[in-house]
Amino acid sequence: MDKAYDSILYCVVDARSLAKNAFYKDSNYFRYRCLCCGEDVYLAAANSTIQVPHFRHRKGNNDKECEVYLGQVGAIEKYLSVRNRSQNHVSFSFNTDRKIFEFGFILQSEEIEALKAKQAVLEVKKKHFENAFLSVPITNASFVANVPQYFSIDEYSANYIVNIASKVYVLDHLFEKNKLFFFKFRIYDERAKRVASNHLYTDTRYVVICEEQAYINKLIAFSDVECLTKVNEFITMGKRFFSIEIIFRRTNFDLNLFLHNHQFHIETSETLNVLWPPLFMKNSAYVCEREKVFIRSSFPLVSHGNTNAACIKRDICSGITQLKVENKIIIKEKNVDVVLIKSEMQQQEILEDEVKLMRHCKWEATGDMDYFLLDGEGYRKLIIGEKVYLTADDRIVGYKNNHLKCIVSSDSKSLPTAEKIIADILKYHPQSENFNPNDFSEEVYSNAVSNYLEVCNKNGRINTIVKKYIKEGLL
Repeated sequence: MDKAYDSILYCVVDARSLAKNAFYKDSNYFRYRCLCCGEDVYLAAANSTIQVPHFRHRKGNNDKECEVYLGQVGAIEKYLSVRNRSQNHVSFSFNTDRKIFEFGFILQSEEIEALKAKQAVLEVKKKHFENAFLSVPITNASFVANVPQYFSIDEYSANYIVNIASKVYVLDHLFEKNKLFFFKFRIYDERAKRVASNHLYTDTRYVVICEEQAYINKLIAFSDVECLTKVNEFITMGKRFFSIEIIFRRTNFDLNLFLHNHQFHIETSETLNVLWPPLFMKNSAYVCEREKVFIRSSFPLVSHGNTNAACIKRDICSGITQLKVENKIIIKEKNVDVVLIKSEMQQQEILEDEVKLMRHCKWEATGDMDYFLLDGEGYRKLIIGEKVYLTADDRIVGYKNNHLKCIVSSDSKSLPTAEKIIADILKYHPQSENFNPNDFSEEVYSNAVSNYLEVCNKNGRINTIVKKYIKEGLL
Protein backbone atom coordinates (compact mmCIF):
# COMPACT_ATOMS: atom_id res chain seq x y z
CA MET A 1 0.00 0.00 0.00
CA ASP A 2 1.23 3.47 -0.86
CA LYS A 3 -0.33 5.37 2.08
CA ALA A 4 -0.34 5.03 5.87
CA TYR A 5 -1.37 6.97 8.96
CA ASP A 6 1.31 8.92 10.86
CA SER A 7 0.48 8.51 14.56
CA ILE A 8 2.86 11.34 15.53
CA LEU A 9 1.64 14.05 13.15
CA TYR A 10 -1.95 12.72 12.89
CA CYS A 11 -2.08 12.71 9.10
CA VAL A 12 -1.88 10.45 6.03
CA VAL A 13 1.61 10.09 4.52
CA ASP A 14 2.69 8.88 1.11
CA ALA A 15 5.36 6.17 0.89
CA ARG A 16 7.22 7.77 -2.03
CA SER A 17 7.36 11.17 -0.33
CA LEU A 18 8.55 9.59 2.89
CA ALA A 19 11.26 7.59 1.13
CA LYS A 20 12.74 10.81 -0.26
CA ASN A 21 12.95 12.22 3.24
CA ALA A 22 16.32 11.76 4.89
CA PHE A 23 14.58 12.24 8.23
CA TYR A 24 13.09 8.75 8.08
CA LYS A 25 14.96 6.26 10.24
CA ASP A 26 14.49 2.91 11.89
CA SER A 27 13.36 4.54 15.15
CA ASN A 28 10.09 5.39 13.35
CA TYR A 29 9.31 1.69 13.01
CA PHE A 30 6.17 1.79 15.16
CA ARG A 31 5.05 5.21 14.02
CA TYR A 32 2.86 4.28 11.05
CA ARG A 33 -0.51 2.50 10.98
CA CYS A 34 -2.45 0.71 8.28
CA LEU A 35 -5.36 2.82 7.04
CA CYS A 36 -7.59 -0.24 6.96
CA CYS A 37 -6.93 -2.39 10.01
CA GLY A 38 -4.90 0.01 12.16
CA GLU A 39 -1.99 -2.42 12.63
CA ASP A 40 1.65 -1.38 12.56
CA VAL A 41 3.19 -0.98 9.12
CA TYR A 42 6.67 0.01 8.03
CA LEU A 43 8.22 1.66 5.00
CA ALA A 44 9.59 -0.95 2.61
CA ALA A 45 11.82 -0.59 -0.46
CA ALA A 46 12.81 2.94 0.54
CA ASN A 47 16.18 2.65 -1.23
CA SER A 48 15.24 0.06 -3.82
CA THR A 49 15.91 0.52 -7.54
CA ILE A 50 13.57 -2.37 -8.39
CA GLN A 51 10.44 -1.77 -6.27
CA VAL A 52 8.60 1.47 -5.60
CA PRO A 53 8.48 2.47 -1.91
CA HIS A 54 5.43 1.12 -0.08
CA PHE A 55 4.10 0.32 3.37
CA ARG A 56 4.02 -3.27 4.55
CA HIS A 57 2.45 -5.00 7.55
CA ARG A 58 4.99 -6.13 10.10
CA LYS A 59 3.53 -9.62 10.26
CA GLY A 60 2.35 -9.81 6.68
CA ASN A 61 -1.29 -10.44 7.53
CA ASN A 62 -4.30 -8.61 6.09
CA ASP A 63 -2.36 -7.24 3.14
CA LYS A 64 -4.83 -8.42 0.52
CA GLU A 65 -7.92 -7.32 2.41
CA CYS A 66 -6.40 -3.94 3.21
CA GLU A 67 -5.44 -3.22 -0.39
CA VAL A 68 -8.99 -3.99 -1.52
CA TYR A 69 -10.43 -1.82 1.23
CA LEU A 70 -8.24 1.14 0.38
CA GLY A 71 -9.59 1.08 -3.16
CA GLN A 72 -13.06 1.97 -1.91
CA VAL A 73 -14.34 5.53 -2.23
CA GLY A 74 -14.08 7.45 1.03
CA ALA A 75 -12.02 4.78 2.80
CA ILE A 76 -9.28 7.16 3.94
CA GLU A 77 -11.74 9.84 5.07
CA LYS A 78 -13.68 7.26 7.08
CA TYR A 79 -10.50 6.00 8.70
CA LEU A 80 -9.33 9.50 9.64
CA SER A 81 -12.68 10.23 11.27
CA VAL A 82 -12.32 7.12 13.42
CA ARG A 83 -8.71 7.95 14.26
CA ASN A 84 -9.60 11.48 15.33
CA ARG A 85 -12.22 10.18 17.71
CA SER A 86 -9.88 7.56 19.11
CA GLN A 87 -7.28 10.17 19.94
CA ASN A 88 -9.51 11.54 22.67
CA HIS A 89 -8.28 10.31 25.97
CA VAL A 90 -8.09 11.01 29.65
CA SER A 91 -5.27 13.21 30.88
CA PHE A 92 -3.90 13.50 34.40
CA SER A 93 -2.84 16.91 35.70
CA PHE A 94 -1.86 18.80 38.83
CA ASN A 95 -3.64 22.09 39.50
CA THR A 96 -0.88 24.31 40.84
CA ASP A 97 -3.29 26.94 42.22
CA ARG A 98 -5.67 24.64 44.08
CA LYS A 99 -3.03 21.98 44.91
CA ILE A 100 -5.22 19.13 43.72
CA PHE A 101 -5.01 16.40 41.09
CA GLU A 102 -7.45 16.38 38.17
CA PHE A 103 -8.63 14.25 35.28
CA GLY A 104 -9.15 15.94 31.92
CA PHE A 105 -11.49 14.48 29.33
CA ILE A 106 -12.17 15.61 25.74
CA LEU A 107 -15.23 14.93 23.61
CA GLN A 108 -15.96 16.02 20.06
CA SER A 109 -19.29 17.64 19.18
CA GLU A 110 -20.74 14.56 17.46
CA GLU A 111 -19.73 12.40 20.42
CA ILE A 112 -21.50 14.72 22.87
CA GLU A 113 -24.72 14.55 20.86
CA ALA A 114 -24.55 10.76 20.56
CA LEU A 115 -23.82 10.28 24.28
CA LYS A 116 -26.57 12.72 25.26
CA ALA A 117 -29.06 10.64 23.28
CA LYS A 118 -27.97 7.55 25.24
CA GLN A 119 -28.09 9.51 28.54
CA ALA A 120 -24.52 8.38 29.08
CA VAL A 121 -22.56 9.16 32.25
CA LEU A 122 -18.83 9.63 32.81
CA GLU A 123 -17.81 7.49 35.81
CA VAL A 124 -14.53 7.30 37.69
CA LYS A 125 -13.81 4.45 40.13
CA LYS A 126 -10.83 2.92 41.87
CA LYS A 127 -11.61 -0.70 40.99
CA HIS A 128 -13.81 -2.41 38.43
CA PHE A 129 -16.19 -3.89 41.00
CA GLU A 130 -16.52 -0.73 43.14
CA ASN A 131 -19.07 2.05 42.84
CA ALA A 132 -17.95 5.21 41.07
CA PHE A 133 -16.84 8.08 43.32
CA LEU A 134 -17.38 10.55 40.46
CA SER A 135 -20.38 10.52 38.10
CA VAL A 136 -20.94 13.26 35.51
CA PRO A 137 -23.89 13.16 33.04
CA ILE A 138 -22.89 13.93 29.44
CA THR A 139 -24.66 17.22 28.70
CA ASN A 140 -23.85 20.50 27.00
CA ALA A 141 -23.61 22.01 30.47
CA SER A 142 -20.84 19.67 31.62
CA PHE A 143 -18.88 19.30 28.35
CA VAL A 144 -17.76 21.73 25.63
CA ALA A 145 -16.78 20.21 22.29
CA ASN A 146 -13.03 19.76 21.72
CA VAL A 147 -12.16 21.46 25.03
CA PRO A 148 -10.72 19.47 27.97
CA GLN A 149 -13.10 19.37 30.92
CA TYR A 150 -11.38 18.89 34.28
CA PHE A 151 -12.68 17.00 37.29
CA SER A 152 -10.97 16.98 40.68
CA ILE A 153 -9.93 13.64 42.20
CA ASP A 154 -11.25 13.25 45.72
CA GLU A 155 -10.20 9.66 46.48
CA TYR A 156 -6.67 8.30 46.60
CA SER A 157 -5.71 5.26 44.54
CA ALA A 158 -2.69 4.01 42.64
CA ASN A 159 -4.97 3.12 39.73
CA TYR A 160 -8.17 4.64 38.36
CA ILE A 161 -10.77 3.41 35.90
CA VAL A 162 -12.68 5.89 33.75
CA ASN A 163 -15.83 4.56 32.09
CA ILE A 164 -17.98 6.42 29.56
CA ALA A 165 -20.64 4.56 27.55
CA SER A 166 -18.85 1.24 28.09
CA LYS A 167 -15.54 2.66 26.83
CA VAL A 168 -12.95 2.11 29.53
CA TYR A 169 -9.72 4.01 30.20
CA VAL A 170 -7.31 2.58 32.77
CA LEU A 171 -4.79 4.91 34.38
CA ASP A 172 -2.34 2.97 36.50
CA HIS A 173 0.65 3.72 38.71
CA LEU A 174 -0.38 7.34 39.16
CA PHE A 175 0.84 7.35 42.74
CA GLU A 176 3.67 5.43 44.35
CA LYS A 177 5.09 6.34 47.74
CA ASN A 178 8.77 5.93 46.89
CA LYS A 179 8.73 7.50 43.42
CA LEU A 180 9.15 11.00 42.06
CA PHE A 181 6.51 12.16 39.60
CA PHE A 182 7.03 15.00 37.14
CA PHE A 183 4.41 17.39 35.81
CA LYS A 184 5.23 19.75 32.93
CA PHE A 185 3.89 23.29 33.04
CA ARG A 186 1.67 24.60 30.29
CA ILE A 187 1.75 28.21 29.15
CA TYR A 188 -2.00 28.63 28.82
CA ASP A 189 -3.40 27.70 32.24
CA GLU A 190 -2.56 26.82 35.84
CA ARG A 191 -2.35 23.07 35.24
CA ALA A 192 0.78 21.00 34.88
CA LYS A 193 0.37 17.80 32.88
CA ARG A 194 1.83 14.50 34.07
CA VAL A 195 4.93 13.46 32.12
CA ALA A 196 3.86 10.18 30.57
CA SER A 197 7.21 9.21 29.01
CA ASN A 198 10.53 8.64 30.73
CA HIS A 199 12.12 11.67 29.03
CA LEU A 200 12.89 14.89 30.90
CA TYR A 201 14.51 17.92 29.29
CA THR A 202 16.84 20.71 30.30
CA ASP A 203 15.58 24.31 30.56
CA THR A 204 12.01 23.07 31.05
CA ARG A 205 9.86 23.98 34.03
CA TYR A 206 8.56 21.00 36.05
CA VAL A 207 6.58 20.41 39.21
CA VAL A 208 8.06 17.46 41.10
CA ILE A 209 5.69 15.66 43.48
CA CYS A 210 6.36 12.86 45.91
CA GLU A 211 4.80 11.44 49.07
CA GLU A 212 8.26 11.30 50.66
CA GLN A 213 10.12 14.57 51.11
CA ALA A 214 13.47 12.78 51.37
CA TYR A 215 13.46 11.95 47.64
CA ILE A 216 12.80 15.57 46.71
CA ASN A 217 15.60 16.69 49.01
CA LYS A 218 17.99 14.27 47.26
CA LEU A 219 16.95 15.61 43.85
CA ILE A 220 17.42 19.30 44.63
CA ALA A 221 20.81 18.62 46.23
CA PHE A 222 22.30 18.24 42.73
CA SER A 223 23.99 21.44 41.59
CA ASP A 224 22.44 21.30 38.09
CA VAL A 225 18.90 21.40 39.52
CA GLU A 226 17.61 24.97 39.90
CA CYS A 227 14.79 25.40 42.43
CA LEU A 228 12.15 27.97 41.48
CA THR A 229 10.20 27.57 44.73
CA LYS A 230 10.65 26.14 48.19
CA VAL A 231 9.48 22.63 49.01
CA ASN A 232 5.73 22.86 49.61
CA GLU A 233 3.62 20.51 51.69
CA PHE A 234 -0.04 20.02 50.84
CA ILE A 235 -2.83 17.58 51.66
CA THR A 236 -5.32 16.25 49.15
CA MET A 237 -7.40 13.06 49.00
CA GLY A 238 -6.52 12.57 52.68
CA LYS A 239 -2.82 12.14 51.81
CA ARG A 240 0.20 14.33 52.41
CA PHE A 241 2.35 15.29 49.41
CA PHE A 242 5.46 17.39 48.83
CA SER A 243 6.11 19.46 45.73
CA ILE A 244 8.67 21.84 44.27
CA GLU A 245 9.12 23.66 40.96
CA ILE A 246 12.48 23.06 39.29
CA ILE A 247 14.47 23.42 36.08
CA PHE A 248 17.27 21.10 34.99
CA ARG A 249 20.00 23.42 33.73
CA ARG A 250 22.22 20.62 32.43
CA THR A 251 22.57 16.88 32.69
CA ASN A 252 25.32 14.83 34.29
CA PHE A 253 26.02 11.19 35.07
CA ASP A 254 25.17 11.26 38.81
CA LEU A 255 21.88 13.12 38.27
CA ASN A 256 20.80 10.71 35.53
CA LEU A 257 21.79 7.76 37.71
CA PHE A 258 19.54 9.06 40.50
CA LEU A 259 16.64 9.67 38.11
CA HIS A 260 17.08 6.23 36.57
CA ASN A 261 15.77 4.74 39.82
CA HIS A 262 12.57 6.69 39.20
CA GLN A 263 12.38 5.60 35.52
CA PHE A 264 13.50 8.95 34.07
CA HIS A 265 16.50 10.39 32.26
CA ILE A 266 17.40 13.91 31.11
CA GLU A 267 18.09 15.07 27.55
CA THR A 268 19.07 18.46 26.19
CA SER A 269 15.97 20.38 25.17
CA GLU A 270 15.14 21.83 21.79
CA THR A 271 13.73 25.35 21.37
CA LEU A 272 11.17 26.87 19.02
CA ASN A 273 9.98 30.48 18.92
CA VAL A 274 7.52 32.13 16.57
CA LEU A 275 9.11 35.40 15.48
CA TRP A 276 6.28 36.79 13.41
CA PRO A 277 3.34 37.40 13.25
CA PRO A 278 1.99 37.74 16.79
CA LEU A 279 -0.18 34.76 17.68
CA PHE A 280 -2.84 34.12 20.26
CA MET A 281 -3.87 30.87 21.89
CA LYS A 282 -7.18 29.03 21.65
CA ASN A 283 -7.74 25.63 23.28
CA SER A 284 -3.96 25.01 23.66
CA ALA A 285 -3.23 25.77 19.98
CA TYR A 286 -1.61 28.86 18.48
CA VAL A 287 -3.86 30.75 16.08
CA CYS A 288 -2.33 32.57 13.11
CA GLU A 289 -4.16 35.00 10.82
CA ARG A 290 -1.43 35.27 8.19
CA GLU A 291 -0.41 32.99 5.35
CA LYS A 292 3.22 32.86 6.44
CA VAL A 293 4.83 32.37 9.82
CA PHE A 294 8.52 32.81 10.67
CA ILE A 295 9.99 30.40 13.20
CA ARG A 296 13.36 30.20 14.92
CA SER A 297 14.20 26.66 16.07
CA SER A 298 17.23 24.80 17.34
CA PHE A 299 16.44 21.90 14.99
CA PRO A 300 15.65 21.69 11.27
CA LEU A 301 11.97 21.41 10.31
CA VAL A 302 11.42 18.43 8.01
CA SER A 303 8.18 17.59 6.21
CA HIS A 304 6.85 14.11 7.11
CA GLY A 305 9.53 14.03 9.80
CA ASN A 306 8.84 16.40 12.67
CA THR A 307 6.14 18.51 11.01
CA ASN A 308 3.20 18.05 8.68
CA ALA A 309 3.87 21.46 7.09
CA ALA A 310 4.28 21.01 3.36
CA CYS A 311 5.79 24.34 2.31
CA ILE A 312 9.06 25.09 4.09
CA LYS A 313 11.68 27.73 3.26
CA ARG A 314 14.88 27.29 5.25
CA ASP A 315 17.92 29.42 5.93
CA ILE A 316 16.19 32.77 5.58
CA CYS A 317 18.82 33.71 8.13
CA SER A 318 20.49 31.79 10.92
CA GLY A 319 18.05 29.24 12.37
CA ILE A 320 14.94 30.91 10.90
CA THR A 321 12.39 29.03 8.79
CA GLN A 322 9.33 30.25 6.93
CA LEU A 323 6.21 28.08 6.88
CA LYS A 324 3.11 28.49 4.80
CA VAL A 325 0.10 28.19 7.10
CA GLU A 326 -2.54 25.88 5.62
CA ASN A 327 -5.19 24.59 8.01
CA LYS A 328 -3.35 22.95 10.94
CA ILE A 329 0.43 22.70 11.40
CA ILE A 330 1.88 20.21 13.89
CA ILE A 331 5.52 20.36 15.01
CA LYS A 332 6.91 17.66 17.30
CA GLU A 333 10.56 17.29 18.19
CA LYS A 334 11.65 15.97 21.61
CA ASN A 335 10.20 18.45 24.15
CA VAL A 336 8.66 20.69 21.46
CA ASP A 337 4.97 19.99 20.82
CA VAL A 338 3.31 22.86 18.93
CA VAL A 339 -0.03 23.06 17.14
CA LEU A 340 -0.67 26.08 14.91
CA ILE A 341 -4.01 26.62 13.22
CA LYS A 342 -5.09 29.05 10.52
CA SER A 343 -7.75 31.65 11.22
CA GLU A 344 -9.17 33.96 8.60
CA MET A 345 -8.61 37.64 9.31
CA GLN A 346 -11.70 39.57 10.16
CA GLN A 347 -12.92 41.79 7.35
CA GLN A 348 -13.61 44.80 9.55
CA GLU A 349 -11.19 47.56 8.65
CA ILE A 350 -8.98 48.98 11.33
CA LEU A 351 -9.00 52.76 11.43
CA GLU A 352 -5.69 54.49 12.06
CA ASP A 353 -7.13 56.53 14.91
CA GLU A 354 -7.92 53.27 16.76
CA VAL A 355 -4.21 52.55 17.19
CA LYS A 356 -2.74 54.45 20.12
CA LEU A 357 0.91 55.48 19.98
CA MET A 358 2.49 55.74 23.43
CA ARG A 359 5.92 56.27 24.96
CA HIS A 360 7.00 54.67 28.21
CA CYS A 361 10.29 53.60 29.70
CA LYS A 362 8.54 50.76 31.52
CA TRP A 363 5.40 48.83 30.63
CA GLU A 364 3.37 46.39 32.71
CA ALA A 365 1.20 43.93 30.81
CA THR A 366 -2.43 43.97 31.93
CA GLY A 367 -5.37 41.76 31.04
CA ASP A 368 -7.18 44.29 28.88
CA MET A 369 -5.49 42.99 25.73
CA ASP A 370 -2.71 40.69 24.48
CA TYR A 371 0.70 42.38 24.61
CA PHE A 372 3.75 41.30 22.58
CA LEU A 373 7.37 42.43 23.01
CA LEU A 374 9.42 42.96 19.84
CA ASP A 375 13.13 43.34 20.52
CA GLY A 376 16.47 42.18 19.18
CA GLU A 377 15.68 38.54 20.00
CA GLY A 378 12.43 38.47 18.05
CA TYR A 379 8.95 38.44 19.50
CA ARG A 380 7.23 36.93 22.54
CA LYS A 381 3.92 37.31 24.33
CA LEU A 382 3.98 39.06 27.73
CA ILE A 383 2.26 37.43 30.67
CA ILE A 384 -0.17 39.46 32.79
CA GLY A 385 1.71 41.42 35.44
CA GLU A 386 5.07 41.19 33.67
CA LYS A 387 7.10 44.43 33.66
CA VAL A 388 9.39 45.30 30.77
CA TYR A 389 11.95 48.12 30.45
CA LEU A 390 12.07 49.45 26.90
CA THR A 391 15.28 50.40 25.15
CA ALA A 392 15.49 52.60 22.06
CA ASP A 393 14.75 49.82 19.56
CA ASP A 394 12.14 47.91 21.59
CA ARG A 395 8.44 47.95 20.84
CA ILE A 396 5.36 46.58 22.56
CA VAL A 397 2.24 45.98 20.48
CA GLY A 398 -1.19 45.39 21.98
CA TYR A 399 -3.90 43.33 20.29
CA LYS A 400 -7.59 43.14 21.24
CA ASN A 401 -9.99 40.83 19.45
CA ASN A 402 -7.13 40.14 17.03
CA HIS A 403 -6.84 43.84 16.08
CA LEU A 404 -3.85 46.10 16.67
CA LYS A 405 -4.83 48.65 19.32
CA CYS A 406 -1.62 50.20 20.63
CA ILE A 407 2.11 50.54 20.00
CA VAL A 408 4.39 51.36 22.93
CA SER A 409 7.85 52.79 22.25
CA SER A 410 10.72 53.75 24.52
CA ASP A 411 10.70 57.05 26.43
CA SER A 412 14.37 57.68 27.04
CA LYS A 413 13.66 60.83 29.05
CA SER A 414 12.27 59.03 32.07
CA LEU A 415 14.44 55.97 32.53
CA PRO A 416 14.28 54.26 35.94
CA THR A 417 17.30 53.83 38.15
CA ALA A 418 19.51 50.78 37.85
CA GLU A 419 18.51 49.73 41.38
CA LYS A 420 14.82 49.76 40.38
CA ILE A 421 15.46 47.79 37.20
CA ILE A 422 17.45 45.12 39.06
CA ALA A 423 14.80 44.86 41.80
CA ASP A 424 11.97 44.39 39.28
CA ILE A 425 13.89 41.81 37.27
CA LEU A 426 14.63 39.77 40.40
CA LYS A 427 10.94 39.93 41.33
CA TYR A 428 9.42 38.93 38.00
CA HIS A 429 12.20 36.85 36.39
CA PRO A 430 13.77 34.55 39.02
CA GLN A 431 15.77 32.37 36.62
CA SER A 432 19.50 32.32 37.43
CA GLU A 433 22.78 30.70 36.42
CA ASN A 434 26.28 30.13 37.83
CA PHE A 435 28.27 33.33 38.40
CA ASN A 436 31.67 33.69 36.71
CA PRO A 437 33.62 36.78 37.91
CA ASN A 438 35.72 36.71 34.72
CA ASP A 439 32.64 37.73 32.71
CA PHE A 440 32.71 41.17 34.35
CA SER A 441 36.41 41.86 34.88
CA GLU A 442 37.08 44.19 31.95
CA GLU A 443 34.41 46.87 32.45
CA VAL A 444 33.68 49.66 34.92
CA TYR A 445 30.15 49.58 36.30
CA SER A 446 27.89 51.88 38.28
CA ASN A 447 27.56 51.53 42.05
CA ALA A 448 24.25 49.70 41.70
CA VAL A 449 25.68 47.12 39.32
CA SER A 450 28.90 46.75 41.32
CA ASN A 451 26.96 46.12 44.52
CA TYR A 452 24.79 43.51 42.80
CA LEU A 453 27.84 41.73 41.32
CA GLU A 454 29.42 41.61 44.76
CA VAL A 455 26.33 39.82 46.09
CA CYS A 456 26.43 37.41 43.13
CA ASN A 457 30.10 36.66 43.80
CA LYS A 458 29.26 35.66 47.37
CA ASN A 459 26.26 33.54 46.39
CA GLY A 460 27.80 31.98 43.28
CA ARG A 461 24.65 32.73 41.22
CA ILE A 462 23.52 35.58 38.98
CA ASN A 463 20.10 36.38 37.55
CA THR A 464 20.09 35.51 33.85
CA ILE A 465 18.14 38.60 32.76
CA VAL A 466 20.19 40.99 34.91
CA LYS A 467 23.36 39.52 33.38
CA LYS A 468 21.97 40.14 29.91
CA TYR A 469 21.12 43.75 30.79
CA ILE A 470 24.61 44.34 32.18
CA LYS A 471 26.33 42.82 29.12
CA GLU A 472 24.21 44.91 26.74
CA GLY A 473 24.95 48.11 28.66
CA LEU A 474 21.37 48.66 29.79
CA LEU A 475 22.31 49.18 33.48
